[in-house]
Amino acid sequence: MTLALLAAAGGLGAILRFIIDRTVTARKYSGFGLGTFVVNMSGALALGTVLGLASTATLTTTSVDILGTGFLGGFTTFSTLTYESFFLLSDEHRWHFGLLNYFGSLMGGLTLYFLAFEASRHLT
Repeated sequence: MTLALLAAAGGLGAILRFIIDRTVTARKYSGFGLGTFVVNMSGALALGTVLGLASTATLTTTSVDILGTGFLGGFTTFSTLTYESFFLLSDEHRWHFGLLNYFGSLMGGLTLYFLAFEASRHLT
């Protein structure tokens, strides 16, 4: 049963990623993958919250697997971040956007994860 829920959650995460990425991209083009950035930052924030709650025993291991590995694993995308960053780095006129995209995503994700993790641990 857990595997079926994990697969369903992953599918839902991927669908939501697609919708958010397309919506953001259609409304604003910033020179780099803003849709992917929004998805990955919100995913880091959500995972920090899930694991922060799990550290206080508010969430079960199964819930963490389904939400963290399933939904958020399907929602966030390191491969698209890598592709978009590489594409920008390869363009002599936009290489700086590639650096901003890649390192901004890594640092932003770590920061948001940490803040959400710490905040959610103190909710209970």
